[in-house]
Parts: sequence; structure tokens; C-alpha cells
Amino acid sequence: MKTAVLALALASIMPAMAFDIPGAGKLKESAGAAAADKALEGMTKQLKEIQNDKGPIVFKTGKAVIDVEKCKTTLETAASIINNFPGSSLVVRVEGYTDSKGSVQANKRISQQRAQAVVNWLKSTGKVDAKLLTAKGFGPENPIADNTTEEGRAKNRRVDFTVMRAAK
Repeated sequence: MKTAVLALALASIMPAMAFDIPGAGKLKESAGAAAADKALEGMTKQLKEIQNDKGPIVFKTGKAVIDVEKCKTTLETAASIINNFPGSSLVVRVEGYTDSKGSVQANKRISQQRAQAVVNWLKSTGKVDAKLLTAKGFGPENPIADNTTEEGRAKNRRVDFTVMRAAK
């Protein structure tokens, strides 16, 4: 293992030299995958922080209609970041969530519709390539706050972003 690490380190310093050490190629691939995963996490974090900085993506009450006047800066910033992602091997999953009020089926439906509304806005107004976007409604799954209080339920009604590798 130490030999493979040394070979990897030397190969990065002296790329013109060839090192014929068993396992070094797999280690280099593994290091590349780890770096790619770290980059995906960084891009996801950047997209998630937009709503902390610019405000949440807001919808008309009980509907899947974006209240663009209240969140245009957030949407434009997200579009700009996605449009600056390197390469087309990435996909941004726009995720819709609800609080726990109402039926799970109805909440999943509205969360999917809201996630899709964001995807549609990013494609049409934000000029984001459709191949880079997908929508997924999770309904009341994965709450980030207590659903027994109004404040908690408000935090759980959200849209989030996750950057993933595109399927090959």
C-alpha cells in the first residue's frame, strides 16, 4: 500500500515517468473518484447555501406556482451556479419537501409538482440545459425541523438541491 501511495505521489510530481507498481492504477482511480465526490458535495453545498443567503424559494399557498417576485434573486443565482458547473457529467436534482400536515400521497404530489416547477423555471428563464436537471418530490420525508410547531413545519416546506453524477 505504501509503495502504491509513493508511486501515486511520484506520478503526480513526475507525470512523464511510468511506474509499473501493482495496484497503483486502481489507487489513482480511487483518489480521482474521491476528489470527484468531494467536488459534488461542494457544489451541492453551494446550491443549498443560496437560500440561506438570498431567501427561500417561495410558492403560492397550497399550489405549485412559484412566487417569483419573492425569490427571483434566489432562482437566478441557482441558475447562474448550475450554468457554471464544469462538464455535463453532472445532474442537479431539485428536491421538493412538505410538512406532515395532510395525506402522504397529497404531499408527495405537491412536492413533486413544486420541484418540477423549479426545474421548469431554471430551464425556461434560467437557461439551464434540461439534461442537467431532474425533479423529485419527497413529501414529508426527511424533515429538517419539528413538524409539531408552525415554525418547524414552515422549515420543512422547502426545495433543496443535490448535485449527482449523471447516469452513463
